Formats: sequence, structure tokens, C-alpha cells
Amino acid sequence: MKQLAARKAFAPSGATAAVVPGQSASASLVLVKAPILRTRLDPAFAQEILDRLVASATFRDQIRSAGAGGQVVPVAFPRPGPNWYRAHHGKPQISLFVILARLADGADADDLFHVERRELLGAFTAEMDFKIDPPKDSVGPIATIGPRRDLEERWRFFLSGVGGGRVHAHRH
Repeated sequence: MKQLAARKAFAPSGATAAVVPGQSASASLVLVKAPILRTRLDPAFAQEILDRLVASATFRDQIRSAGAGGQVVPVAFPRPGPNWYRAHHGKPQISLFVILARLADGADADDLFHVERRELLGAFTAEMDFKIDPPKDSVGPIATIGPRRDLEERWRFFLSGVGGGRVHAHRH
């Protein structure tokens, strides 16, 4: 995601640095293409989500203040928002469930999907409205989720829509 510490355009209040001192100057952002089917079928839509998140001062400020950077990776799970298509005439409103995960030493982004190689730290939700055209910020209200509140369960739930990997059958 590269928060670009020297870019004045991204800095809040006209400051010269876009990062909070003491935190990383860049962060990786992972978008999981689930549970919204369109993010898996339409790569351009998934890319637009990423592009809007990276361009959003609201989102950047949130992940910066949450401590993203270095081994702490924000992982975004897009999901249908309250006014998915009908109310937006083909321009969806989505909600993002973002979980912050700390990777173990020597781990990479692929290790996010191995419980023993990462630790879930916290989460927040963010609303995104595609009816708002760039360059305006399309990320709206953000709500913090309580610390460690069912994060593993939510992580598994969101990944259950992806398929592949380790799938556990339910016995009835």
C-alpha cells in the first residue's frame, strides 16, 4: 500500500509527512476476494476496491492509527453493504471488515492463512460507497470492533466463501 511518507497530498492537515512518527512508513494491504461473489468474478471490481482504499485518507488514517505496517497487515474482507445495488443504481455500497494480523518473524502474506504463523490483533468495519466518484473519498464511517472479539471465528467465516485450502466438512 505504501503510505508514501513524503507525499504532501496524502498528509492530513497539510503536514509534510503522511505517517505518524514511530510507525511504519508503509504497510501492505491484503484484499480477500470473499464473501462478495463479484470480487472473485470481476478482477476490475476488486482492483477498484483496492484503488479506492489506497486513495482514501479516511482509510489510511484508520490503518495508520491502528498500527498497520511492518509485520502488522490489514486484511480487508469486502461484504455487501446495506444498499448493495438496488438503492445505488448499479453502483454498490459495500462494507469492509478489516482484521489486523501480525505475521510471525520471517512470515509473508501467504502465511496469513496459517494460524500458527500469524496473530489476529483487532478489527474494524468501514463503509464504502461507489456512488461517490473519485477523487472524492468514498470511505465513510468506520467502527472499531472490540479487542479480540471472535476474530478467529470471523476470519474463518469470511474465508469459508473462498473455497479451496483446508475445508472441514460439517457432520450432521
